[in-house]
Amino acid sequence: MNPSSPKDNKKRSIYILPGAIFLAMLPVTMIVPIFKEIVKDRFQSGNSEVAWFLSIAMLGSFFFSPIAGFLSDFFRTRKKIIVIFCVVDALILSLLPYANNLPTLLILRFLEGGAHVFVIGLLLASVADFEHGESKLKSTSGALMGWSGMLLSLGGAVGISLGFLGKQDPYLPFRMGSGILLILAFLVHRLAPGEESIRTQKKYSWKESGVVFLSHPLLLFPLAFQFLDRFTSGYFMSSLNLRLREEFSLNPSETGRLLSLVFLPMALLSYPAIRLSRKTGKYFPVAFGSLIYGVSLSFSGMFQTVGWIALSLLFCGLGAGLMFATSLRLASSLCTRENNGIVMAGLTGFGSLGFFLGPISSVGLDQAAVSLFPAFGFSMTALLFGLAQIVIVLISIPFYKTLNQKEY
Repeated sequence: MNPSSPKDNKKRSIYILPGAIFLAMLPVTMIVPIFKEIVKDRFQSGNSEVAWFLSIAMLGSFFFSPIAGFLSDFFRTRKKIIVIFCVVDALILSLLPYANNLPTLLILRFLEGGAHVFVIGLLLASVADFEHGESKLKSTSGALMGWSGMLLSLGGAVGISLGFLGKQDPYLPFRMGSGILLILAFLVHRLAPGEESIRTQKKYSWKESGVVFLSHPLLLFPLAFQFLDRFTSGYFMSSLNLRLREEFSLNPSETGRLLSLVFLPMALLSYPAIRLSRKTGKYFPVAFGSLIYGVSLSFSGMFQTVGWIALSLLFCGLGAGLMFATSLRLASSLCTRENNGIVMAGLTGFGSLGFFLGPISSVGLDQAAVSLFPAFGFSMTALLFGLAQIVIVLISIPFYKTLNQKEY
């Protein structure tokens, strides 16, 4: 048997990046099931403080994402910055359960969200480098972005399931999460592919990087889809969650299984959707998936039985699976390779902003709908969230031909 050539080994090394994305998602999601113990029980606080502990990390991600993208583009390195902030994130994560008051805890959580966007945002930027750069290791099939989208979603799901580790010791998931981040730093440093393709790039100033979305206006479409995808997920986590618990009297386990009908297909379809985009064009799966998602989301609030709601959620997951990873790949193809860092980190940051605003907006719309249109209730929130997804597709129709250019 002939040994693999160094070039073949390097080619395979780019597929370490999706695995790194999977590992990066574990620490921040495995602590979710123990928010009650760390926030509510420890500081004798209420549900709103627990919600802020979840949301303020998303706010940190939004604020720090342009800084992460700019620094990686300016210094023309992703690996070194990822390694540094894996260590920073690990340190902050390990300190969270030891904060001696609630304000300190929330400040640390904000900083932890900011540190994490340096890791996940720049890992996605690294994937974009090899999808659309000029490296000898360039991946032209879209498989790299497809696997990355799939493992990002699976990492979140697996991480939450690991929350059982905190049943006896609520501090254990924080310690394990910190350890995973340190292992990730080592793996990225030793095994991630080189960055020859971005070391020769032109350096952009802060001002030039700041207007990249204006100089490439079509980027606003994948940006809007990433924002709306995370924003509307707030409906599932808040409004629909409460409806299933209170109106249909489902227990937490039954509710979790029902909501997984959205997130599991989203993970499993990310790679097939990328493959589909090779035949249909880059934007078709994004637009078609968004229409399926928007229509299904609208109906989920109108249905009055668990069975029909489950069917609508399954179609929501189908639509989300078609559009999630393909919107990331579309964004990386619409900018120059010199701006991959700020674009991919920006997408991650705006997604985090959507995640921050979604649950708050959903609950607020529920309260307004009950007051103004008591006959509609939850269905009004679902309808408005679904229509938002449909409207962005309709707005994009005049630009469809350009956005949907095939790659050969």
